Amino acid sequence: SFSTLPSNRDFGATASSEQLNVSTCRRTVVLSLVNVSHVLNHLQSGMLSVLYPVMMADLGFGYFAIGVLQTIYQLSAMGFQVVYGLLARFFPRAILLGVGNTICGLFYMATGLSQSVAQVGAMRGLSGLGSSVQHPVGAAILVSYFEKARGRVLTLHHSAGNLGAFLAPGVGGALLLLADWRTVFYIVGISVVVMGV
Repeated sequence: SFSTLPSNRDFGATASSEQLNVSTCRRTVVLSLVNVSHVLNHLQSGMLSVLYPVMMADLGFGYFAIGVLQTIYQLSAMGFQVVYGLLARFFPRAILLGVGNTICGLFYMATGLSQSVAQVGAMRGLSGLGSSVQHPVGAAILVSYFEKARGRVLTLHHSAGNLGAFLAPGVGGALLLLADWRTVFYIVGISVVVMGV
């Protein structure tokens, strides 16, 4: 989890070269945590393509509503990236990434409690608020730790997100074989929260 990362200004834009001269072990931990976070970020959002059709019968919504739900999430997840980019100048980036993951996971779990499509939309929008931290802040953390290998680590970071999106339908389908859709939201949400804290 991100509690293992420094919570001071080591991630800040004004960090000195001495602060960024961290051990290979620390770099490996940072690279692993940020990329696993990215995998989960795309996994949780990608699973909705499998979960929504199952939810339709229980909550009584149609395909148009799925489009609206996806739009709500995408607007939130993309729109708040700018906000996190600005906040990263004033707050430790590891803390921001951890808080974002926690917000995303909590509202992902809360989606499992929804009793109407309106509630699902609200929870997905709030979950997107948390997930939007990953791209601007996660990439900035990696760049600050790997100044001489920016291209490679950013490529790996991007690929981690793609891996999550690739795995999402299969993981979602497998979980639905074992549990109902509400439980799937709880399971995945808990894993994202654990990543955050």
